[in-house]
Amino acid sequence: MNLTCPNKTITCLLLALIFSQSKTLAQGITTIDEIASKHMYPFYQNNESFEGNGWDKIKTYAGEHKYFLIGEDHGLAEIALFTKALIQHTDYDLFVTEIDSISATISKQIGSLTDDQIVSFHTNNPSALSFYSAKEEFELMKELSKSNADIWGLDQVSLFSTGNVFRRLNEICNSEEAKELTAKLAKLSDQLFIEATRTANYDTLFIYSSKQEVFDELRETLQRENIGAKSLLNDLEESWKIYNGLAGANYNTRIRAMKSKLLNYYMDRSSKGMKYEKVLYKFGAYHVGKSESIFGLHDVGNFASNIAEAEGASSYHLMVVGKRGEMNSFLLAKGMESATFDISDKNSPLRGLLPLANLIDEKEWAFFDLKPLRISLRKGELIIDNAFLKNTINGYDGIVIIPETSASTSY
Repeated sequence: MNLTCPNKTITCLLLALIFSQSKTLAQGITTIDEIASKHMYPFYQNNESFEGNGWDKIKTYAGEHKYFLIGEDHGLAEIALFTKALIQHTDYDLFVTEIDSISATISKQIGSLTDDQIVSFHTNNPSALSFYSAKEEFELMKELSKSNADIWGLDQVSLFSTGNVFRRLNEICNSEEAKELTAKLAKLSDQLFIEATRTANYDTLFIYSSKQEVFDELRETLQRENIGAKSLLNDLEESWKIYNGLAGANYNTRIRAMKSKLLNYYMDRSSKGMKYEKVLYKFGAYHVGKSESIFGLHDVGNFASNIAEAEGASSYHLMVVGKRGEMNSFLLAKGMESATFDISDKNSPLRGLLPLANLIDEKEWAFFDLKPLRISLRKGELIIDNAFLKNTINGYDGIVIIPETSASTSY
């Protein structure tokens, strides 16, 4: 290329500089396949345990970091088994997850239940623990409960958990008036749940069919009750507003509420001199990235990363998803019904992960160390157009991709 430009020296120098930089950049550009394939470590499932280089890497990272965060695609049986194997290897004394506080309180007690009591619980409280009502997830909670790990639930009250909330309120309220009202509402919530399962009409559930007058009556009746009862009522009313989009409540409100609860938990435990040595988080994949989420929010994972840094500790963020297979659709009227998926489908929210998923063996799980990809991305050596993939690399330290999944099952 001839860049000789008589009488236009400055222009020529600029053109030469631009050409030189673009040439250097072009020589430095690499594909995601080149980097990812060098940092892919296969492993495989052996009944309820795992073996292989990828599993060894994950165990090492779990041991090195105080905070270990799993971002999952809900409803896959293998992820609960993976998490259970992880807690059997690493002794976690705190588990933080995407359920409400009442479900978390119940979960702490299930390790002491007999088999008959477990059957009775699921019969009387179907879907009450959200996706932890599924067999594999319930077994994970039972393992955590037996280990005496503390369990924190940050999410809003589940559509299916209002009966349990009122039963808990009934236990902790003191006045006869409050006990009578909460018992009545617990019975009503259960009846509405049964009706919803019969008709497949979710609008009849308590969280959707209730009016402001119900919460006004509750607030007036509980005005002299303890702070725990008032706090639980606040959670229930806020959840009602979020589900129904009232008073400006929306998805952002839900995220702010989860972070607020997390902060309150830490402040409460700190005031009591309680400390945790190893902490495990398990949320949906959108929630636990350390950077800004795909929705433009700083979610729970970012907050936990900041807490770790403030403590002088470290956090590791791992995404765990499937390439294709079956997943639990959590249809209330049909129970734990499975649906097929494939991330290569054009409408799949995980389609952006195909460049990684296409590298894995069809019979083995694969762990990708994403840190080298993040470094190359920030240096401009790796160009990625897909927003979800770029967000994953920036927000996660590693990703596990399961070649073929099975749906979580009913108890």
